[in-house]
Amino acid sequence: VLPVTIDADGTRRIEYTCVRYVYSADEDSFFPTGLSNFIPDRVHEALRRGGMTQTEAEETMATCGKNEINVYVPGILESLVHEFSDFTYVFNSVGTWAYMIY
Repeated sequence: VLPVTIDADGTRRIEYTCVRYVYSADEDSFFPTGLSNFIPDRVHEALRRGGMTQTEAEETMATCGKNEINVYVPGILESLVHEFSDFTYVFNSVGTWAYMIY
């Protein structure tokens, strides 16, 4: 179950696998936002203009949000415990030590 975030303007959204989905009351479903179909003519035109206009940037920011990906990074101790308690590591270590001793 994903938590639904409600923005200040009442927009309901969820984020799943680094994609933002916005709720549509008409369809009674969530749809991905921020997906662009980059056509060379539009890209060259945007490059000539120097990027998005202020209005376009504000609209994109309102629908897509910040250009960021939130990733959990564990601490050193948690990383070591997770790495050395993995079944594959333990199995290979036992196999290596058994081979060296016998």
